[in-house]
Amino acid sequence: MEPQFTKQLSNRFVCDYLYAYYWLVVTIGILAVSASVATAYTVKGPVLLRFLMVLPNLFVVTLACLFALCLYIICERGLKPGSEQEQQKQTM
Repeated sequence: MEPQFTKQLSNRFVCDYLYAYYWLVVTIGILAVSASVATAYTVKGPVLLRFLMVLPNLFVVTLACLFALCLYIICERGLKPGSEQEQQKQTM
């Protein structure tokens, strides 16, 4: 059952929140991969070892970014934020 305070939130607000969340995840992901590359650059050893240090981090960050983007797309298509305005215009 949906709490009363969340019923007051518009669909546009929820989708904008998920869009901001997507950009936050992308930004943190870029910082994490950059830090991983910088760490791998300072480690002594073969290039393959350095690449293998960065690869898992890159994989996880890519999954996180895709998940955040999927949440936004689901919101845009499922909640259809633009339809709220159309419904209000029709009732007036």
